[in-house]
Amino acid sequence: VNCKLPECFCKTTKYPTSMNPKDIPQIVYITIDGPINFLTYSKMKTLFKENRQNPNGCRIGATFFANGRGTSYRLANILNNDGIEIGMNGQQTTPYESSEGLQADINQQSDYLRTYAGISEENIQGWRSPQLSEEMNSNINVLRNKTLYDSSLVLKNQTGLNEDKPWPFTLDFLNCERENCSSKTSAGIWEVPIIPMKAQSDESCAYADKCRGPKTTQETVDYLMKNFNSYYERNRAPFGIHISRDWFYWYNNRNFAGLSDFIDKLLQKKDVYIVPVSKLLQWVKNPISLSSVKSFASWSC
Repeated sequence: VNCKLPECFCKTTKYPTSMNPKDIPQIVYITIDGPINFLTYSKMKTLFKENRQNPNGCRIGATFFANGRGTSYRLANILNNDGIEIGMNGQQTTPYESSEGLQADINQQSDYLRTYAGISEENIQGWRSPQLSEEMNSNINVLRNKTLYDSSLVLKNQTGLNEDKPWPFTLDFLNCERENCSSKTSAGIWEVPIIPMKAQSDESCAYADKCRGPKTTQETVDYLMKNFNSYYERNRAPFGIHISRDWFYWYNNRNFAGLSDFIDKLLQKKDVYIVPVSKLLQWVKNPISLSSVKSFASWSC
Protein backbone atom coordinates (compact mmCIF):
# COMPACT_ATOMS: atom_id res chain seq x y z
CA VAL A 1 0.00 0.00 0.00
CA ASN A 2 1.22 3.51 -0.75
CA CYS A 3 1.81 4.49 2.89
CA LYS A 4 5.40 5.29 3.80
CA LEU A 5 7.15 7.25 6.50
CA PRO A 6 7.58 10.09 7.20
CA GLU A 7 4.19 11.17 5.80
CA CYS A 8 2.09 8.06 6.37
CA PHE A 9 2.09 5.19 8.87
CA CYS A 10 -0.63 2.57 9.26
CA LYS A 11 -1.95 1.46 12.62
CA THR A 12 0.21 -1.42 13.85
CA THR A 13 1.98 -2.86 16.88
CA LYS A 14 5.09 -3.50 14.79
CA TYR A 15 8.08 -1.21 14.98
CA PRO A 16 8.46 1.57 12.39
CA THR A 17 11.73 -0.08 11.30
CA SER A 18 13.35 -3.49 11.37
CA MET A 19 15.09 -2.64 14.66
CA ASN A 20 15.24 -5.07 17.51
CA PRO A 21 13.11 -3.67 20.38
CA LYS A 22 16.23 -3.33 22.53
CA ASP A 23 17.64 -0.92 19.95
CA ILE A 24 14.58 1.34 20.20
CA PRO A 25 14.68 4.21 22.71
CA GLN A 26 11.73 3.82 25.04
CA ILE A 27 9.77 7.05 24.66
CA VAL A 28 7.67 8.20 27.60
CA TYR A 29 5.32 11.13 27.09
CA ILE A 30 3.27 12.81 29.79
CA THR A 31 0.21 14.86 28.88
CA ILE A 32 -1.86 17.14 31.08
CA ASP A 33 -5.32 18.55 30.31
CA GLY A 34 -6.85 21.70 31.76
CA PRO A 35 -6.07 25.35 32.44
CA ILE A 36 -2.56 26.62 33.04
CA ASN A 37 -2.88 28.49 36.31
CA PHE A 38 -0.58 29.03 39.27
CA LEU A 39 -1.31 25.57 40.69
CA THR A 40 -0.65 23.62 37.50
CA TYR A 41 2.28 25.87 36.58
CA SER A 42 4.05 25.36 39.92
CA LYS A 43 3.53 21.59 39.78
CA MET A 44 4.86 21.45 36.22
CA LYS A 45 7.94 23.41 37.28
CA THR A 46 8.52 20.83 40.02
CA LEU A 47 8.12 17.80 37.75
CA PHE A 48 10.09 19.17 34.81
CA LYS A 49 12.86 21.09 36.52
CA GLU A 50 16.05 21.88 34.66
CA ASN A 51 18.23 19.24 36.32
CA ARG A 52 15.97 16.41 35.17
CA GLN A 53 17.60 15.43 31.92
CA ASN A 54 17.33 12.71 29.31
CA PRO A 55 20.39 10.56 28.47
CA ASN A 56 21.37 13.05 25.74
CA GLY A 57 21.75 15.80 28.36
CA CYS A 58 18.60 17.68 27.34
CA ARG A 59 15.83 18.62 29.72
CA ILE A 60 12.84 16.28 29.91
CA GLY A 61 9.55 17.61 28.56
CA ALA A 62 5.80 17.06 28.40
CA THR A 63 2.72 18.29 26.56
CA PHE A 64 0.10 20.47 28.23
CA PHE A 65 -3.22 20.62 26.39
CA ALA A 66 -4.31 24.03 27.62
CA ASN A 67 -7.97 24.87 28.01
CA GLY A 68 -8.79 28.51 27.33
CA ARG A 69 -10.94 28.74 30.44
CA GLY A 70 -8.80 29.94 33.33
CA THR A 71 -5.46 29.75 31.52
CA SER A 72 -2.81 32.36 32.28
CA TYR A 73 -1.11 32.95 28.96
CA ARG A 74 1.87 34.54 30.70
CA LEU A 75 2.46 31.25 32.54
CA ALA A 76 1.85 29.31 29.32
CA ASN A 77 4.62 31.33 27.70
CA ILE A 78 7.05 30.51 30.53
CA LEU A 79 6.28 26.79 30.37
CA ASN A 80 6.71 26.81 26.60
CA ASN A 81 10.11 28.47 26.95
CA ASP A 82 11.05 25.75 29.46
CA GLY A 83 10.45 23.01 26.91
CA ILE A 84 6.84 22.15 27.72
CA GLU A 85 4.84 21.80 24.52
CA ILE A 86 1.54 23.70 24.68
CA GLY A 87 -1.24 22.00 22.77
CA MET A 88 -4.90 22.93 22.41
CA ASN A 89 -7.74 21.55 24.51
CA GLY A 90 -11.19 22.60 23.35
CA GLN A 91 -13.52 24.66 25.49
CA GLN A 92 -16.76 23.00 24.45
CA THR A 93 -18.16 20.62 27.08
CA THR A 94 -20.44 18.71 24.71
CA PRO A 95 -19.50 16.80 21.53
CA TYR A 96 -18.95 18.88 18.40
CA GLU A 97 -21.98 18.56 16.16
CA SER A 98 -20.33 20.03 13.09
CA SER A 99 -16.92 20.57 11.58
CA GLU A 100 -17.62 24.32 11.74
CA GLY A 101 -17.95 24.19 15.53
CA LEU A 102 -14.73 22.24 15.91
CA GLN A 103 -12.93 24.54 13.49
CA ALA A 104 -14.08 27.63 15.39
CA ASP A 105 -12.79 26.22 18.68
CA ILE A 106 -9.44 25.27 17.15
CA ASN A 107 -9.06 28.70 15.55
CA GLN A 108 -9.85 30.46 18.82
CA GLN A 109 -7.43 28.35 20.86
CA SER A 110 -4.68 28.82 18.30
CA ASP A 111 -5.24 32.58 18.12
CA TYR A 112 -5.12 32.94 21.92
CA LEU A 113 -1.87 30.98 22.21
CA ARG A 114 -0.26 33.01 19.44
CA THR A 115 -1.53 36.41 20.55
CA TYR A 116 -1.36 36.17 24.34
CA ALA A 117 1.22 33.43 25.02
CA GLY A 118 3.56 34.43 22.19
CA ILE A 119 3.80 30.88 20.84
CA SER A 120 4.46 30.71 17.11
CA GLU A 121 1.91 28.97 14.93
CA GLU A 122 4.38 26.27 13.85
CA ASN A 123 4.85 25.32 17.51
CA ILE A 124 1.12 24.85 18.16
CA GLN A 125 0.88 21.33 16.81
CA GLY A 126 -1.47 19.25 18.94
CA TRP A 127 -5.18 19.03 19.64
CA ARG A 128 -7.12 17.08 22.27
CA SER A 129 -10.89 17.14 22.35
CA PRO A 130 -12.39 17.77 25.80
CA GLN A 131 -14.56 14.72 25.11
CA LEU A 132 -12.21 11.80 24.62
CA SER A 133 -13.77 9.27 22.29
CA GLU A 134 -13.55 5.58 21.46
CA GLU A 135 -14.48 6.43 17.87
CA MET A 136 -12.79 8.81 15.48
CA ASN A 137 -14.87 11.94 15.03
CA SER A 138 -16.03 12.46 11.46
CA ASN A 139 -15.06 16.15 11.78
CA ILE A 140 -11.39 15.35 12.38
CA ASN A 141 -10.44 16.45 8.85
CA VAL A 142 -10.60 20.11 9.94
CA LEU A 143 -7.33 19.56 11.83
CA ARG A 144 -5.43 19.43 8.55
CA ASN A 145 -5.14 23.19 8.34
CA LYS A 146 -4.03 23.85 11.91
CA THR A 147 -2.34 20.89 13.56
CA LEU A 148 0.10 18.06 13.10
CA TYR A 149 -1.64 15.58 15.36
CA ASP A 150 -4.73 14.68 17.36
CA SER A 151 -4.65 12.89 20.72
CA SER A 152 -8.31 12.29 21.55
CA LEU A 153 -8.89 8.68 20.51
CA VAL A 154 -9.10 6.12 23.34
CA LEU A 155 -8.18 2.54 22.40
CA LYS A 156 -9.96 0.63 25.16
CA ASN A 157 -9.28 -2.79 23.66
CA GLN A 158 -5.50 -2.32 23.85
CA THR A 159 -5.03 -2.36 27.63
CA GLY A 160 -3.64 -5.85 28.23
CA LEU A 161 -0.35 -5.80 30.10
CA ASN A 162 0.84 -8.85 28.17
CA GLU A 163 0.17 -7.60 24.66
CA ASP A 164 2.04 -5.28 22.32
CA LYS A 165 0.69 -1.74 22.12
CA PRO A 166 0.01 0.22 18.92
CA TRP A 167 2.29 2.97 17.71
CA PRO A 168 0.99 6.40 16.70
CA PHE A 169 -0.42 6.31 13.18
CA THR A 170 -1.77 8.55 10.46
CA LEU A 171 -5.45 8.58 9.56
CA ASP A 172 -4.98 7.97 5.82
CA PHE A 173 -6.20 4.39 5.88
CA LEU A 174 -7.75 3.97 9.31
CA ASN A 175 -10.18 1.07 9.42
CA CYS A 176 -13.41 2.29 10.95
CA GLU A 177 -16.46 0.55 12.29
CA ARG A 178 -18.66 3.46 11.28
CA GLU A 179 -18.89 4.56 7.66
CA ASN A 180 -18.45 8.24 8.42
CA CYS A 181 -15.76 8.10 11.10
CA SER A 182 -12.87 8.94 8.80
CA SER A 183 -12.06 9.54 5.17
CA LYS A 184 -9.25 10.37 2.79
CA THR A 185 -9.61 14.02 3.83
CA SER A 186 -7.85 12.97 7.06
CA ALA A 187 -4.67 12.07 5.17
CA GLY A 188 -1.53 13.25 6.89
CA ILE A 189 -3.09 13.79 10.31
CA TRP A 190 -1.24 11.86 13.00
CA GLU A 191 -3.20 10.18 15.78
CA VAL A 192 -1.39 9.67 19.08
CA PRO A 193 -3.95 7.40 20.74
CA ILE A 194 -4.70 7.23 24.43
CA ILE A 195 -4.12 3.70 25.67
CA PRO A 196 -5.77 3.34 29.09
CA MET A 197 -3.74 2.52 32.18
CA LYS A 198 -4.33 -0.74 34.01
CA ALA A 199 -4.94 -0.31 37.75
CA GLN A 200 -4.20 -2.80 40.52
CA SER A 201 -7.93 -3.58 40.60
CA ASP A 202 -7.81 -4.50 36.89
CA GLU A 203 -9.75 -1.31 36.16
CA SER A 204 -8.77 0.55 32.98
CA CYS A 205 -8.62 4.36 32.90
CA ALA A 206 -7.82 6.74 30.05
CA TYR A 207 -6.49 9.21 32.62
CA ALA A 208 -4.00 7.78 35.10
CA ASP A 209 -5.52 9.81 37.93
CA LYS A 210 -9.05 8.50 37.37
CA CYS A 211 -8.45 4.91 38.49
CA ARG A 212 -9.44 4.08 42.08
CA GLY A 213 -6.34 4.27 44.25
CA PRO A 214 -3.40 4.05 44.50
CA LYS A 215 -3.45 5.37 48.04
CA THR A 216 0.26 5.83 48.82
CA THR A 217 3.33 7.23 47.11
CA GLN A 218 4.83 3.77 46.66
CA GLU A 219 1.58 2.34 45.32
CA THR A 220 1.57 5.14 42.74
CA VAL A 221 5.14 4.31 41.70
CA ASP A 222 4.24 0.60 41.44
CA TYR A 223 1.10 1.39 39.42
CA LEU A 224 3.01 3.51 36.92
CA MET A 225 5.96 1.12 36.72
CA LYS A 226 3.73 -1.89 36.06
CA ASN A 227 2.17 -0.12 33.09
CA PHE A 228 5.53 1.21 31.88
CA ASN A 229 7.05 -2.27 31.87
CA SER A 230 4.25 -3.57 29.64
CA TYR A 231 5.76 -1.33 26.94
CA TYR A 232 9.43 -1.39 27.91
CA GLU A 233 9.66 -5.18 28.06
CA ARG A 234 7.66 -5.77 24.87
CA ASN A 235 7.55 -3.77 21.61
CA ARG A 236 8.61 -0.41 23.11
CA ALA A 237 5.75 1.59 21.66
CA PRO A 238 5.65 5.08 23.24
CA PHE A 239 4.26 4.96 26.79
CA GLY A 240 1.79 7.74 27.58
CA ILE A 241 0.74 8.95 31.02
CA HIS A 242 -2.34 11.14 30.69
CA ILE A 243 -3.48 13.14 33.70
CA SER A 244 -5.91 15.90 34.54
CA ARG A 245 -5.07 18.44 37.21
CA ASP A 246 -6.51 16.18 39.95
CA TRP A 247 -3.10 14.83 40.98
CA PHE A 248 -1.93 18.43 41.35
CA TYR A 249 -4.29 19.17 44.26
CA TRP A 250 -3.03 18.95 47.85
CA TYR A 251 -5.25 16.01 48.75
CA ASN A 252 -3.46 13.93 46.11
CA ASN A 253 0.06 14.83 47.27
CA ARG A 254 0.97 11.16 47.63
CA ASN A 255 0.07 10.50 44.00
CA PHE A 256 1.97 13.56 42.80
CA ALA A 257 5.00 12.48 44.84
CA GLY A 258 4.69 9.01 43.33
CA LEU A 259 4.69 10.45 39.81
CA SER A 260 7.79 12.48 40.68
CA ASP A 261 9.55 9.43 42.13
CA PHE A 262 8.58 7.42 39.06
CA ILE A 263 10.21 10.03 36.81
CA ASP A 264 13.39 9.78 38.89
CA LYS A 265 13.43 6.01 38.40
CA LEU A 266 13.07 6.42 34.64
CA LEU A 267 15.95 8.89 34.55
CA GLN A 268 18.24 6.16 35.86
CA LYS A 269 17.69 4.23 32.62
CA LYS A 270 19.95 5.08 29.69
CA ASP A 271 17.43 3.92 27.09
CA VAL A 272 14.41 5.99 28.21
CA TYR A 273 13.56 9.49 26.93
CA ILE A 274 10.78 11.67 28.37
CA VAL A 275 9.70 14.04 25.61
CA PRO A 276 6.67 16.05 24.41
CA VAL A 277 4.30 14.51 21.87
CA SER A 278 5.69 16.55 18.97
CA LYS A 279 9.20 15.18 19.62
CA LEU A 280 7.81 11.67 19.93
CA LEU A 281 6.41 12.04 16.41
CA GLN A 282 9.71 13.38 15.10
CA TRP A 283 11.31 10.08 16.07
CA VAL A 284 8.46 7.92 14.71
CA LYS A 285 8.69 9.73 11.37
CA ASN A 286 12.47 9.34 11.22
CA PRO A 287 13.40 6.42 13.51
CA ILE A 288 16.99 6.18 14.66
CA SER A 289 18.58 3.48 16.80
CA LEU A 290 19.32 3.90 20.48
CA SER A 291 23.07 3.89 19.83
CA SER A 292 22.73 7.00 17.63
CA VAL A 293 19.83 8.82 19.29
CA LYS A 294 22.08 11.13 21.33
CA SER A 295 22.96 12.85 18.06
CA PHE A 296 19.34 12.95 16.82
CA ALA A 297 19.01 16.58 15.72
CA SER A 298 15.27 16.78 16.43
CA TRP A 299 15.94 16.00 20.12
CA SER A 300 18.91 18.33 20.54
CA CYS A 301 18.91 21.22 22.97
